[in-house]
Amino acid sequence: MDVPVTVLSDGGEDIRHACQLPAAAERVLDWFHIGMRFEHLLVALRGFRGAESDERAQLERRAEGAKWFLWHGKQERCLQRLESLRRDTGWAGTQNPLGRLIRYLTGSADRLVNYERRRTQGRPISSAGAECAVDTQGPGQPRATARGWLCCSSRPPPGRWPTPICAGWMPS
Repeated sequence: MDVPVTVLSDGGEDIRHACQLPAAAERVLDWFHIGMRFEHLLVALRGFRGAESDERAQLERRAEGAKWFLWHGKQERCLQRLESLRRDTGWAGTQNPLGRLIRYLTGSADRLVNYERRRTQGRPISSAGAECAVDTQGPGQPRATARGWLCCSSRPPPGRWPTPICAGWMPS
């Protein structure tokens, strides 16, 4: 019996094995990681030099608006908003939080969904709970690393996969 699996991912390709499962129904960019990237942008905007506090507050509101668009499945509007922030801040390229966020979202555009709708339907959108709990797991349990999720035990037998798949799996 195949049970559909939603693979929540930070966008890395290190979980390609999990995404090739016969039952893998979809791959979704994890809202937890999207939120972290937006938070990096907001922190940078709060410290934006050469702008008065009211102008910085306006830039923050526009960034929050871009996040709202993305939450509601309007990724094109989100990216338009972020590009307008890029013009107004002068932050070109990807060596700043705004450029990194834009690259992150455009590079994973096929994994963006309407997060608000999924949440309303009771479908998974985030690995936040697993991200917080994973550090407390004992030996043989998945653990988070800088490269992604790893299985701390030996590789499962052929045809078997660790369950649940929270954010992916990498062969040991």
